[in-house]
Amino acid sequence: MRNFLSALLYPYALSQEEKRPVYTARLSSSGKTLNNADICHHIATCHPTSLSEETLLHAVSAYFENVADLLCNGYTIANGYFTVRASIKGTFLSPGDHFNPQRHRVDIEFQQGAALRKRVGSIKVNVMGVAQNRRISEVTDVTTGSVNHLLTPHGMLIVEGKKLKISGDNPAVGVYFTNSLTGEVYKLPGGNLPENHPARLLLIIPDLPAGEYQLSVVTQYVGRSTPTRQPVTATLHYLLTAVDSASPLGNTGTLTRSGQPDRPGQVGHPDPDGSETHISTLNH
Repeated sequence: MRNFLSALLYPYALSQEEKRPVYTARLSSSGKTLNNADICHHIATCHPTSLSEETLLHAVSAYFENVADLLCNGYTIANGYFTVRASIKGTFLSPGDHFNPQRHRVDIEFQQGAALRKRVGSIKVNVMGVAQNRRISEVTDVTTGSVNHLLTPHGMLIVEGKKLKISGDNPAVGVYFTNSLTGEVYKLPGGNLPENHPARLLLIIPDLPAGEYQLSVVTQYVGRSTPTRQPVTATLHYLLTAVDSASPLGNTGTLTRSGQPDRPGQVGHPDPDGSETHISTLNH
């Protein structure tokens, strides 16, 4: 898995000396918080082993339960990814002073290890621009149940967020999958959108080649008000991995090339002015 973080920019309080606006970056919070069961499901789905998902969950839960027991008895845990230890905070008034919960507390201190530090050094950061009210909060691949991770060609994808309804007459309006390696942009065919609501889209994933993709929704929808003059883009701040069509999780299909624009199933760059380049046609 690639190491990838996305961030949004927020205005920073300016001092009198500042000549121009500046921004601070905050990590996107569109992804759900994962628990042990989610992690074990990810292992079983993306990195299959001879162990069942239930066995993995039992082993992981037992590991952390024992880590907690050892920490609470004064042991330091160092596994290469992190070092964690208990410490006592607060001052003692005399050599005979005792631990008093009103003046003292036990903290758990966490430090990254060499293996995690190396992984952090390889993280790619994608700054998605200034934070907006329109957003994609979460996507679910219905075939696998994967959240913000997998794409199964010809399967269903649930896209949840705010102000996502595909609306407007600009040719750029639509749903796009951008290959993170090649930069090629695939536009969802119009017939692949059975549900189209402001907070929820249900779409049929086209026959994407295996790879990692950025999902974007381009629309002029603003609610009951007049549509925006130019399309506005909402982007999921996670890369989605299209399952290989040869994989048991995927389906077979074909991809052909065409240089003719404005045909159903075509793909191209979602430029705000409606122009498209690098066109491909998806058979679905």
